[in-house]
Amino acid sequence: MGSPNNQKQQEIRSPKLKNKKTLCRNILLYGHCKFSDKTCQFRHDISSPANSPSLSATKKKLNAASASFQPNKSLSIQNANAPVFVPRSRESSSMSLHSMGSVSSKNIPNAPSGSYMTSSLLVNSQYPDDLSLFYNQQSHFQPTNYHLYNPPLQHPPILQPYERLTNDLFIDSKLRESIQKKCEASHQVAAALPTDVAIYKSLVPLNTKLDRFKHNLGYPCWTYKAISTLDNLTYTLQRVQNCNVQCSKVLLEKWRSLLHPNVISIHDVFSTNTFNDSSLMFVYDYYPCSRSLHQLYFSTQNSGGKTSIDDLNEKTLWFFMCQTASALHYLHNHGLSPSGISLSRVLVDSNNRIRLSSCATKSLLQSDTLSIEESKNDDIKSFGKMMVALCTGNVDEDLTTAATNIRKNYSHDFWKAIIFLISETHENKDMTNFMNLIAPQLMQIVNNSFAKTQKTEACLSGLMEHNRIVRILFKLIHVLENPNAAVNPRSLTKEKRVQLSQLFRDFVFHQVDESGSPVLDLQHVLTCLSKLVAGSNKRIVLVSRDEREFTPISYDELKTCIESAFQAQLHS
Repeated sequence: MGSPNNQKQQEIRSPKLKNKKTLCRNILLYGHCKFSDKTCQFRHDISSPANSPSLSATKKKLNAASASFQPNKSLSIQNANAPVFVPRSRESSSMSLHSMGSVSSKNIPNAPSGSYMTSSLLVNSQYPDDLSLFYNQQSHFQPTNYHLYNPPLQHPPILQPYERLTNDLFIDSKLRESIQKKCEASHQVAAALPTDVAIYKSLVPLNTKLDRFKHNLGYPCWTYKAISTLDNLTYTLQRVQNCNVQCSKVLLEKWRSLLHPNVISIHDVFSTNTFNDSSLMFVYDYYPCSRSLHQLYFSTQNSGGKTSIDDLNEKTLWFFMCQTASALHYLHNHGLSPSGISLSRVLVDSNNRIRLSSCATKSLLQSDTLSIEESKNDDIKSFGKMMVALCTGNVDEDLTTAATNIRKNYSHDFWKAIIFLISETHENKDMTNFMNLIAPQLMQIVNNSFAKTQKTEACLSGLMEHNRIVRILFKLIHVLENPNAAVNPRSLTKEKRVQLSQLFRDFVFHQVDESGSPVLDLQHVLTCLSKLVAGSNKRIVLVSRDEREFTPISYDELKTCIESAFQAQLHS
């Protein structure tokens, strides 16, 4: 017989586990069990056993005649006085059972807050309003993580003439990011709108409040982005609500024939009842990630409570003035007028590029009542008021007081240009004389434009090698992925070419280290492909995967081999 102490210990001890299919509690609490390789009797793999019965198979029918549970003994005093179990602090409390073995979320970089505001996609909108009215049926938009790319080095090392950095092999980071953002903005779609309007689909609102341009037209105006089903390009649709005006086809063709870098071109005008009313739609070119001057400088504030207008310097003002003057001069010389210029109708992109929007709308709607000479004078006056608002930061500033302040804070040449625009008694007041007045500034802008074009061409010239690399990859993939290449080769020579191509693929893309782990080296891949494209005489040793065959060969011979195998497939 055992001692009383042994009997009491047996009463307290848990019963033995009949099988090892129960998941260890340490896995549920801490995510691991330090006794898994020693004395722990429970299961430690998260996945359920393959031979475990299904839930439906283990269920039993309820039997009313089954005996009820009767405990054998009452609860012992030692069990009642047992200390409360307090688990140790969890090292990874955020880890869930379903995410074990995956990469921790803290290692994944996230885009900074506010970097991809939806308001940056708006065009012709004066206020950064909430777009939930239109996007209520769309899932959360996840922007591209532009910051995941490797940035260029701040202090690049001194390289030899034959050396290049990895960043030099690709497009400039800022230019690539700008192009990607514009592509994203062009392909974004929204719900709660008509799916199709004539030949246009995927409508997205670009302003959530009625356009201020309605005060000049007399009709409510809305602006949308849509994709044409004919050419798959993105256009801007300006909708004039409840409008039954018949536009002049001759005047439309005249507007359609114009082409200027600072004027948004019009393509078509049509009427539709898709919005359950009689609307007139004007189709213009779409420029993504552009905002109006009003939205850019009069509707946003920084963390200090100041508006963006406080950071507007004279150089930028000259840049805006010269571009707008160039657009007006072009339109006036062709006998046309944009019918007034306002802060909400002038769009600016990330490079301070100015574009006049909705130039043909009022001209086509009121073609019988407008005088071209009066319209030209109104254009110059509204142009001057817009520049005064940008200089003073006040839309309703008195012109006389504004001229005095501009003379104190800006250069004499800039003040003379403003006086020319806002003066009522100035003789020979037209855009030709104004262009002569600001000619020195125009030449400076032209020189800067040529310099930027030269920089862009230099960036594109460095990408010419990408075309050659893509071509050789195209041929290599066709040689390797041809199902008849290794199964039924025509000759021994063709089979040898395919084998060499396979060995070269392993040499470039399937490098491993001493432990057998794959090596991902972009520099190695680009270097090998560049030497293959150039047909270098440098020799390499191609090793089979079982390391039993060694083939010394040059890049020139490999290039000839791949070209011959590809040409053989073309003529097969």
